[in-house]
Amino acid sequence: MNIELTQQPWTSAFVEIDKHIKEPSTKSCIKSIVKFAYRKHQIEVKDLYTRKRNVVDINIILVTIISEQFRNLPLRVIGGIFKKHHATVIHYKKNYENVLCGIPAYLLLHRELTDICVYEKYGILQSITGKTPTELKAECLRLMSVNRELESKLTTIKELVHA
Repeated sequence: MNIELTQQPWTSAFVEIDKHIKEPSTKSCIKSIVKFAYRKHQIEVKDLYTRKRNVVDINIILVTIISEQFRNLPLRVIGGIFKKHHATVIHYKKNYENVLCGIPAYLLLHRELTDICVYEKYGILQSITGKTPTELKAECLRLMSVNRELESKLTTIKELVHA
């Protein structure tokens, strides 16, 4: 039996992730987004190292997300996950910014993959809130301030009622 037919399309990426990335949470997040994207877009093992447009586009989006979410990862490592040269990673990022980010389906995938990373890193889903973690923190601080003011007013009202 041909081994290629029994593998999942993300298997080779997982091997490279395990080989080059030490941080468990980084590994987990990258594995999650690769698996999600390949499943969602029905990428097959036989197509992985071809120039089929959908495979290349999905890999471009994955490279973009990984480089955005894990800025400390060298381009060599990011490229290695997909068996690409670091110069290809640079080309992919430019290609995303200039072409793919204008395609609604790819914008949606970018948002979904970002949500997965944000959830794995911080335990929150950005698409549910529509806000980044920084915006959520600011909103939380604002609401805590409003809560303190309301508690103070409630205490004053209780004192007036019981007086």
